Amino acid sequence: MKNNFYRCLTNFLSLLLVSITISCNYSNNNDTLVENLLVKAEKNSEKNPDSTLQITNKLLQLTSISTIDDEKQLQIYKIKYRALLNLGLIDSICITGQKIREVASRIPDSLAIAETLIVLYSDVDYKYIKTAKEYVPSAINTFKHKNNKYEEGVLTALNGVILRNEGDFSNSQKHFFKALEILEPTDSLKVIGRIYNSLGNNFASAKIMDKSTYYYNKALKIAEIRKDSLLQASVLANLGINYKISNPDLAIKCSNSALNLLPVNKAQGIHLKLKYNLANIFLEKKEYDKAELIFKKILDDATKTDYQEGIIMAKAALGNVYGLKKQFTFSVNYYTSALKMLKNTNQKDVILMLLPELIDVYKKAGDTGKALYYTDLLLELKSKILTVEKTKYILELEKKYQAEKKNLEIKNLQQLGSLRYNIIIILSISLLIVLLLWRQRNRLYRENKNAYAVLIKKYKEENENDVYKNDHSINNSISNIGKETFGVEAIDVSLYQKLVTYYKIEKPYLDCKLKAEFIAKEIGVPQRDIALILKANGFTSFSNFNNKFRVEEVKKCFEDTNYELIKMDVIAKQCGFGSKQPFYSAFEEFTGLNPGYYRSEIAKL
Repeated sequence: MKNNFYRCLTNFLSLLLVSITISCNYSNNNDTLVENLLVKAEKNSEKNPDSTLQITNKLLQLTSISTIDDEKQLQIYKIKYRALLNLGLIDSICITGQKIREVASRIPDSLAIAETLIVLYSDVDYKYIKTAKEYVPSAINTFKHKNNKYEEGVLTALNGVILRNEGDFSNSQKHFFKALEILEPTDSLKVIGRIYNSLGNNFASAKIMDKSTYYYNKALKIAEIRKDSLLQASVLANLGINYKISNPDLAIKCSNSALNLLPVNKAQGIHLKLKYNLANIFLEKKEYDKAELIFKKILDDATKTDYQEGIIMAKAALGNVYGLKKQFTFSVNYYTSALKMLKNTNQKDVILMLLPELIDVYKKAGDTGKALYYTDLLLELKSKILTVEKTKYILELEKKYQAEKKNLEIKNLQQLGSLRYNIIIILSISLLIVLLLWRQRNRLYRENKNAYAVLIKKYKEENENDVYKNDHSINNSISNIGKETFGVEAIDVSLYQKLVTYYKIEKPYLDCKLKAEFIAKEIGVPQRDIALILKANGFTSFSNFNNKFRVEEVKKCFEDTNYELIKMDVIAKQCGFGSKQPFYSAFEEFTGLNPGYYRSEIAKL
């Protein structure tokens, strides 16, 4: 206690002295003052990093009112960065690293940029990696040019993390194995352990659990040898997730061990995520009360520190818990609160994950109106996101097409120019080459133009003919449904509206043997009326109507990463198609594209 008091007193007096010195001398001798303070800050960066932070923060305040140039600012930030490294304040280190990259980009100083990226290959929030990913490839080249194997290997592994988060698991694996190859001569066990942990994450994402567990155990062994508590905690947490279903008791043991190893004050976000994983294990065991207590503790801790990500994560989890406990009022309150926070932060991808869970809660609670309201909201949000992404992709295709066309024209002109010098000797050969190149150019032009036209046509048709968005009979409210459908008070609802609503909720089209007689019986109308109303709304038959919904279901599966390893025929059967030929015919009818081409190209949008 006494030592802490003297340390605080020393820091306070140091800051006071800096402030007085700056106030008295700044206007008279700015450059000398800054140099003297920088020398003092650099000397204290290891022995007294708190004092260094006070000096550098005060100097950085001067940059808004002084003529301190970029090089001097960069020097101040680098001294501050070293002090933060000595204190182990990971969030502040990452934020200061961003500042260094901003200033160093203006000078430019590629080495200063590259050095701030090393720390990102550790237990840091991915948001910091995301802001720095554009610098990683050039930083790898910087270290490769300087023959700095350790730094090159670390950033190669960091690139693997970035690729994994972008969904490119194959190239991610290649980068991790390449990083191991680079680091092997350096004997950098600590980083090699982290790469094994990353490889475990990759295999876990691909659902190859035996490989995942193998690499996690290799990483754990190194972490224990190196006594690296952060790496041990990270690996044990990952093993807990792996064992969640196969061995829940072992999963709980791993998660608790991870929590005990992790210092809360230095990694709050990671600590909360570990607790979150532990609570999810209890959910798998159907021990809802234990899970509820942990999620409430996470919410309380995150609220105290205003950790927004933790608050959202805990509220969504509590919504799930109360839904499982059939306490629907509490479930709805937590889900809607989480969605409100997500809407304010514009995190549309997370909203898309939570809306189906909220819809399911309303269905279980018997509130069909709310379930339909949020179903429409979900479809509208998906449509908006897909439209924006498709528009961007089409513009990129157009730019690529124009660039290819221009490059081909330049190439042809260059070849024609070179032929000018030899035209007398090889006139016949030259003419033949020109002819072949011209034909190739025209062929590529037509192919690119046709592909582009198909994409545009398909894009327009989806926005004009989507059964969920543009049917005039569904534009009216569908929160209430007629008595014949769900047994509530009869309301004047059109038959087509009633039929589409029933399809959206119950999804009968997933049955490949579905008959019109069954639907007529379910919604309480004559079969003949169904045939007439479908014809009036542009469908050639009952099967044609079903295939429209089935095709939309197949498209959703194509766009879902969980289905990317599943064969197309399996998906088609799962979505209601009885055999291959009707599936191909229906898909091309409603999209204008072959399903294989759609899956490989359009579904990426």
